[in-house]
Amino acid sequence: MHQLPDERLAEAYALEEVLQAREATVVYRGRVRVSGEGVVAKVLRLAGSGVGDLHRQRFLKAVSALSSAAPAGTAPLRDAAWTGEHAVLIFAPVPGTRFTQLTAVTPEGAVSLLARAGLSLRTLHEIGVAHLNLAPDNLLVAGEEVILTGLGWGFLRMPSTGAAFAAPELRKAVDVPEPQRCDVFSFASVVTAILDAEVSFAEEEAQVRLPPLLQKQLENVAALEATLARCLHEDPFERPAAVPELVQALVAAVPEESLAKESPGRGAFEGEGETVVLEPEGAGEPVPEGVPPAEAEEARQGEGGEVPPEAPESVVAEPPVPQAQPPEVPVSPATPPPPPPEVAPAPPPPPLAAASGPAAPRAAAPAAVPGAAKRRRWVWFLVAAGLLLGAGSVVLLSLSARARVGVVPTPPPATTGPPAAATRPPLPSAAEKLVQEGQDALRAGELPRVREILSALAAETLTVEQQAAQRQLEGQLRLAERDRALAALRAAWNARDLAGVRRAVREVEAAKLPEEDLSASDRELLAQARQVQQAAARLGQEEKARRWEQVLAEAHDLEQQFPGTREVAQAQARAAQALEGQARLFESQGDFERALASLHVLERFLPARPGLAQELARVRQAQVKQEQLRNLLAKASRLGQEGKPEQGLALLNQLAAEQLSAPEVARVREELSQQLAAVDALPPTVAPPTAKYKWEYAKGQVAKLEVKVSDDHGVASVTLFFRKKNEAAFHSLSMSKSSIGTYVGEVVPAAHGNEDLEIYVVAEDHSGHQSSLGSPQRPLEVKRKRGLFGF
Repeated sequence: MHQLPDERLAEAYALEEVLQAREATVVYRGRVRVSGEGVVAKVLRLAGSGVGDLHRQRFLKAVSALSSAAPAGTAPLRDAAWTGEHAVLIFAPVPGTRFTQLTAVTPEGAVSLLARAGLSLRTLHEIGVAHLNLAPDNLLVAGEEVILTGLGWGFLRMPSTGAAFAAPELRKAVDVPEPQRCDVFSFASVVTAILDAEVSFAEEEAQVRLPPLLQKQLENVAALEATLARCLHEDPFERPAAVPELVQALVAAVPEESLAKESPGRGAFEGEGETVVLEPEGAGEPVPEGVPPAEAEEARQGEGGEVPPEAPESVVAEPPVPQAQPPEVPVSPATPPPPPPEVAPAPPPPPLAAASGPAAPRAAAPAAVPGAAKRRRWVWFLVAAGLLLGAGSVVLLSLSARARVGVVPTPPPATTGPPAAATRPPLPSAAEKLVQEGQDALRAGELPRVREILSALAAETLTVEQQAAQRQLEGQLRLAERDRALAALRAAWNARDLAGVRRAVREVEAAKLPEEDLSASDRELLAQARQVQQAAARLGQEEKARRWEQVLAEAHDLEQQFPGTREVAQAQARAAQALEGQARLFESQGDFERALASLHVLERFLPARPGLAQELARVRQAQVKQEQLRNLLAKASRLGQEGKPEQGLALLNQLAAEQLSAPEVARVREELSQQLAAVDALPPTVAPPTAKYKWEYAKGQVAKLEVKVSDDHGVASVTLFFRKKNEAAFHSLSMSKSSIGTYVGEVVPAAHGNEDLEIYVVAEDHSGHQSSLGSPQRPLEVKRKRGLFGF
């Protein structure tokens, strides 16, 4: 008896049978224990898959969004759980038909259904959930909408999730910041696969070409091909950010008359005057979430097996073919006649498929109406009765003929005319000519020509044999393309051509052939080339995201795997220039820490880069100066806060001219100036030391001149200006503060020459206020002391 791995879910739901069992996923059919409603349980086996807390958070976030929003276009999520070793999803069954099981759908109808699938994907993205497991078999046509199935593993964003149609960055285990861009790539891949479009890659850009038949039946084909090519770009940032752009292109490709004729509710699409009906659903029973089509069909039929097709309502009798009667010949009455020879029935008329010219389209069988089965049973009863009566008549006539005496027919004489002319073999059809031309081009190695011929064959009406020849030619072309791609891979690998290696890997994968038949050396080379391709893709993505440290790290790894490539050297040079530019920008902003961090990244990956050592030394020295400046500014600010702004300003005056212009220095200077203006509002006062102070000095002695200066905050400087009497210019000297608080200036004999002097004194405070004692116009007079006789 099966049981869910979570105790709570096991109590709520009972499992009835296994619908699908794989190595990592098991799908069960079950029911709710209380109500008996049917459910589908999907169990993901997480043990050994490398999941962690990050994957648990992603799973719970997606499950919460699905439960609360219940978006249209997905199977309703009833319940979920995470046990550490298992993740469980409980879905409600959804009735519908898998996209891969649809038959006789017109191109317009298929494109319309794909557009509805895109709308369902957009609804999923709107609630913040990415699918990451899109495939044609995960699209379920249910009435007027297309349901996205296959949810589960994509929530974890594990590497190689949905590998067949997954985006390159998801297959390469690259961090996916915007997972919806992965769904854009996957959905475009699904569209090209369903429409049988030809996809090729040049570097990272894709080129898409729809088959000629679709180009005739659809509209705006060029726009659709261009949009598909953008969505298939290997760089996720070059794709559309969301799926609506592709949905609009799909809708625009469907002709308006086809849109008007669609009847999705009845499961039919009309086009070109002919109605084509989808495959019957088997009474519309639900298809479980995540179950492949074959297992879902088997589960739907149960033990009863396949339902036999209903008999047609009417049978059209073929007209009888007249038989040639043997010629009458004379008979001998003496010879008893032998029994008449058995005449073989005439061959039936040739089937319509063998007639020349294209086969007419077969009309769909009309829908059954009430009472039709009963009428068909009466028709079959009458036909059977007629056949029994005819057989009885034939037996009676045969017995009566044996009892009669008949004549032996004489064979007609052999004709002696000329032999019949040999019949000319039929001329090959256009399709046969194309197949033969394709074989010739393949032998000549003209692979693009073979591809053109296959495109032309797609527009032809082919017989069964011609279809088999077409498939054989396609297989041979893929094999030849893979062989050519492998040869190009070997040449590019030896030449250290990174672009050539990436291009060859894409061409090998585009062939979509199993790799088991390759030689061991080719498999090893292909594995190494894929690792190089993945490393190059990561390098390109990091460079587009402008994460320069990661660019250098990826370039280093790629250089280890594939040394000597031009692309790696160019990427390293671009990253180095960008980091040096960042360092200069941070230095100009005064952020030397970040500037040195950028240069240290270069030093770690490119230590021999020219000029890097000198640049590091210069920036380190600038950082030391900046640290000293910061300390000085901090001290100046502290002095201002202590009520000594003049001392802080004095510290700033010690800086060099280039430092004084720095914004932070100007800011501190302005703060100190405002503080000084607040405490030093008045100018200083200058006066003689006493009221009776005499301005004189002794002959041959130093003239000591003294003044008294006071200020409301402090005196910054006191300057003495003097000259000999009758001289034109004044000389200056600084007066120093004495122990008693006065300011003294000393004029030496060599300066005064024992002559009378004229002086004035100027005092200045820290705010720049000035006061003077005397003036140049009205100086004070200092006399030399003279003796009794005037000497």
